[in-house]
Amino acid sequence: KFQTGLQSDQNVQFARNDAVVFKEYAIKTLGVLEKHTFILTDATRGQMSREIERITELAKLTPNAEIIFYYAGHGLPDFETYESYLVPVDVAASNLDDGIKLKDLYSKLASSKASRITVFLDACFSGGGRGENGLLAARTVKIRPKSDIVEGNIVAFTASSGKEVSLPFEDQQHGLFTYYLLRKL
Repeated sequence: KFQTGLQSDQNVQFARNDAVVFKEYAIKTLGVLEKHTFILTDATRGQMSREIERITELAKLTPNAEIIFYYAGHGLPDFETYESYLVPVDVAASNLDDGIKLKDLYSKLASSKASRITVFLDACFSGGGRGENGLLAARTVKIRPKSDIVEGNIVAFTASSGKEVSLPFEDQQHGLFTYYLLRKL
């Protein structure tokens, strides 16, 4: 809704549903207190940056804090540097400098000194998106992003790697990765 050239078929199918249901699982299945959960849907870069900063600072103030970070949305590598970015709703694929660099996200979360940091990314970083209608669908080009080395006390689970795309699970109205992750939780 923030990008004039973005078609509705380029939205990440079921991402909102994935986020809402993941929060419910965090509370009901993982035992996270509801007051300790934060959810954003259709988030802008500013909103995402503020929440990342907030959870990082809260973890610094809490002994033995644990962070669970979940993201369902577009990911994309920069065409020149091949670095991976999360793409908020107000960021265009043609200007990833405004996106959230995955390496910076990991670094920021690690700076919290949380005792455990778990990251779940239901996004692909090839530009293919969920199915046929990713951010780069018109270009029919897939880019192999740099492999980000996760530093600190972080374990990251991603829907896809390299040139792979993440896919929707139409019958369940979830991302395929998220559906099976939640099923196992």
